[in-house]
Amino acid sequence: MNYSSRLYWLFLAVSAFVVIVAAGPGLFGETTFGAWIISWQKQAFHLLCHQLPERSFAIGGVPMAVCSRCFGIYTAAFLMFGMLPWIGQSNFRNKWAILFIIVAFGANILNYGLDTLGIWENTTTSRFLMGSLIGFSAINIIGTDKPQSIKEIM
Repeated sequence: MNYSSRLYWLFLAVSAFVVIVAAGPGLFGETTFGAWIISWQKQAFHLLCHQLPERSFAIGGVPMAVCSRCFGIYTAAFLMFGMLPWIGQSNFRNKWAILFIIVAFGANILNYGLDTLGIWENTTTSRFLMGSLIGFSAINIIGTDKPQSIKEIM
């Protein structure tokens, strides 16, 4: 991947924009729940996220445009994408990139399942952290030159 290319910088700028929009109308000074419901930020993500207010962080008392898990995905993806030029390619990254994303999805499923069974209670913070695992892992695969398949690892 060429980190000096315009395409890299375009994707970095777009991912930063996504994080800002996902933060929702509270970031832009809208402070009522009614403003949140009709906000363009909420509408932009309505097909991608369930947007339950009780599962979202709030800015200025207004829920973000996405739930905390989705916000974790977008934020971690932006951060990881920004760090790619400083993270060198290595056999370790190539070998484990796909396994990392499988573990990230598995952790999310486990987090959801334990909550459903009443063993563990999800919080906005735990959802954010689980989403962050997915965001970091997904961009790690994108930034890896030669990710190996699970068959190659075993």
